Amino acid sequence: MTVAELERRVKALEKQVKQLQQGRASAAEPPQFDWEATVARYKNDEDVLAVLAEAMKLREQERRAVRRRPKRQRAAP
Repeated sequence: MTVAELERRVKALEKQVKQLQQGRASAAEPPQFDWEATVARYKNDEDVLAVLAEAMKLREQERRAVRRRPKRQRAAP
């Protein structure tokens, strides 16, 4: 292998290493999540509103079921 070929390969490897380092640095940053845009996207979606209403109804039924359970009496020491 000639010196020119080695120089060309080293330059290519240095370029790849630089790209990998830059990619690693950007991957270390947490992804940005725009929750306001997500809420706005589904704000007037009838299907989503129906699912949320049903979920809230089921959750309220669960709350009521838990409240109705009789309390256990503790054994006297």
